[in-house]
Amino acid sequence: MKNLKILSKRYFQNWPSWHLIYEWEDDFSSILDIPVINAETKEHIYENTWVRRFFTLTPTRWVAQFVNSVFASKDKYIAFELTVKKNFSYSNGINSIPIVVDFFTRDAGSFHAAYKNSTLICITSLEAFNFLKDNHCNLNIRHLPLSLSDRYMIDRHTTFTKKYDIILAGRKNKILWDFLLEYEKKFPDIEYLYQEEINGQLFYSSNKSGILGSFHTRQEYTDLLKQCRIGFYSTAGIDGGEIRTGGFNPVTPRYLELIASGCLLLGRYPDTDETRSYELQRYCPNVDSYLEFETLLSSYLSGSGPDLDAYVSFLKKHYTSNVALQLKDYVEAGL
Repeated sequence: MKNLKILSKRYFQNWPSWHLIYEWEDDFSSILDIPVINAETKEHIYENTWVRRFFTLTPTRWVAQFVNSVFASKDKYIAFELTVKKNFSYSNGINSIPIVVDFFTRDAGSFHAAYKNSTLICITSLEAFNFLKDNHCNLNIRHLPLSLSDRYMIDRHTTFTKKYDIILAGRKNKILWDFLLEYEKKFPDIEYLYQEEINGQLFYSSNKSGILGSFHTRQEYTDLLKQCRIGFYSTAGIDGGEIRTGGFNPVTPRYLELIASGCLLLGRYPDTDETRSYELQRYCPNVDSYLEFETLLSSYLSGSGPDLDAYVSFLKKHYTSNVALQLKDYVEAGL
């Protein structure tokens, strides 16, 4: 892995969504023995309006010559991208290996145009990867699934102290939220936590005691999950989220985090290659009606908790140490 580095936005980007990415960067750095470096200078250069305009308007062959003569070097850079880039940038250039997290576009042609200079592109969503293949993408794309850091590894002896009944971590799914409000009318003693935005800041609140706090750090967030008995989980492109995601429904790390926190799950998601690969049907029953919701939630609340042995076995396949070695194979084959 000589001459390979990780370009990180951690030095100037503090939005909570990036904290998980920085965790993966740290894990990849440790497992693959590669440094994490500051992307700030490249961010300023490549995101400059005039630079973007140059790459957009200049004929392709001249762009390629410019990139090869000025920006080519011995170093290669792994760069996480929270969303798909629409233009040429440092994270999808000739020296970069972009790892695309949220692939929410149906425009395969624009993707090809923006990423054509990259020698290797990692797509975290299996659904998006299959979409690109089905649309005859001839770039060197590889599927690199999202993962859970080994720092959250559990075993059959792991114990959890449960304080709250339910948590709706992250975005609310409208169907599950409406079901929960109806359930609360019938069973008013339940306590649930949910995220809300107040004056541009994200907080977690309880229906019983109000605002609990922001829980922005990874440790604070995962500690909160561990205090909850039940987690609601849904993919982003369902029940009204289709416009935002282009209809894609990637399985996010929150699913793995809830399992590693000893939560029982119920959810809303489509039946796809991706949801099947993460065994959602086994660990997160899909509820289609309020009656199903009430029956399942009541059984959870009166039960003893999850099958921890099954959770341990499942998570062993999805820790970051496994994915890091997969990335290493891709990089060594692609360079």
